[in-house]
Amino acid sequence: MWKKLHHLRRDRLFSNTGWMLLSEAIAKVSRLLTVVIMAALLTPLEFGIASLALACHELIRVFSRAGAGARVVQCDANQLPVTAANASLLQWLVCLGLTAAQIAAANYIAQFYNNPALAPLLTLMALTYLCYPIVAVKVFMLQRQNNMQYFGLACAICLSVDNIATIIFLLLDMGVMAVAYAKLLCAVAWVIIFSRVKLKSYAPSFELTVFKALVKLTVHIFIADALRVLRSQADILIAARILPAELFGLYSFAKNAGVGLSQSIVTAYVSGLYPFLCERFRAREVGQARKKAFTYGAAISVLFIAQSIVAPFYVSLFFAEQWQSSAVIVSILCLAGIPAIFTDTYAMLLRAANQTLNEVILIFYCVACLAISIWALQPQNALALASASLLGGAFWCLPLLFSFIQTKFSFGVFLKKVQL
Repeated sequence: MWKKLHHLRRDRLFSNTGWMLLSEAIAKVSRLLTVVIMAALLTPLEFGIASLALACHELIRVFSRAGAGARVVQCDANQLPVTAANASLLQWLVCLGLTAAQIAAANYIAQFYNNPALAPLLTLMALTYLCYPIVAVKVFMLQRQNNMQYFGLACAICLSVDNIATIIFLLLDMGVMAVAYAKLLCAVAWVIIFSRVKLKSYAPSFELTVFKALVKLTVHIFIADALRVLRSQADILIAARILPAELFGLYSFAKNAGVGLSQSIVTAYVSGLYPFLCERFRAREVGQARKKAFTYGAAISVLFIAQSIVAPFYVSLFFAEQWQSSAVIVSILCLAGIPAIFTDTYAMLLRAANQTLNEVILIFYCVACLAISIWALQPQNALALASASLLGGAFWCLPLLFSFIQTKFSFGVFLKKVQL
């Protein structure tokens, strides 16, 4: 018994996942409180506006997570100095561009959704991009060293700052603008916390060959991550167009109370998985890493089933009467995390093996399945939309299943040849 516990403590993937799950657990306590306060102080219409603004912001913010960081985590030691320096330059260029792009697009997005209140929210949240490049290289170096304890706790503190600040601003009667002010405080906290890390940083520099390779990798990872965010937010974006305002607010609440929690577990696992895979791939232990990754993914999927079962109880316990009708929707949406964990595990294997184009194809397939399911079922209410989302997610695992059957534990269609 004690030997097994000691072995688990020394297991790198278990340690990474544990710290990131602890990070998410800490953050989600504050997040749950935030959803409760938002539900109490905002009308369903205002709740929908805030959720839509956050969804649009997240869809754009994915580009601030430059794919160059993945290369810093992955590269050999002799390539690290020049890779990190060029990655720093690329991160600054990307974030400056995103700030300008989101500010310029804010009014157009608000017009598209017929909701002028979106524009100031998106404009203010765009300023957060200017903070991240300041400490980007230190963040990448922490992940490369698999120091997920510091990284996880730092993320938990920042997310808690975001959530607690949202509550405070709501109590100060700032309405939907509370979510934007909180995002700014969270970005400042991010810079302060990671600037204290005692790791070597690299000033931005330019070397054409390295920079071109980073740009190519970045484009693939940008597309994959953008599609991944679109996969998680597509139902919200579609619901905003096809459902009445009140029903959209109800669905947004169910998404936050259900998928918001399970998605955090997926994010925590994947965040710890990629540095682990890169380390194992550099050590040429690919098969062992793959088996362990899917084993942990299966274990985590059990949590989603448990959350689906208890969802009706915590909805009735923590939320007001106006939200009680969403309990079944919350349960259904919780199950959507199961296919996500397996497809994202497969995607990280592809990324660690330098097969980022195949990762793009896999995530695009997932988005297409979700969109086709919603289009085919034409949902007219929140429950039908949740069912369509779950159906679309069920098809996500087909490539993994076909690969498994075809190759009998080999890397299958996408991972026939691993190039390190």
